Amino acid sequence: MFKVRLFATLVNMKKVLIGARIEPELKEALDHLSKVTRRSLAHIVREALQNYVERNAWQIEAILEGVQEAEAGNFATEEEVREFFLKWGVDV
Repeated sequence: MFKVRLFATLVNMKKVLIGARIEPELKEALDHLSKVTRRSLAHIVREALQNYVERNAWQIEAILEGVQEAEAGNFATEEEVREFFLKWGVDV
């Protein structure tokens, strides 16, 4: 897996410049994608980051909500858990 270290600098109120230290192999792969798709490297990286955030943000939010519910003592009862699994044909 590739290791990426990011830093961000405010450029203006609408955009932020992000720099990253990445492995040469990842840079070569990005350059190749940029060339074959005829898109700028900035476009490829921006699209990759947008896709990552869209795929992962909902999950992080759901985890945080679950932690808050657990800290508040909001747990499913044993019967609720059993009914849930029975819907899927699992008897617990």
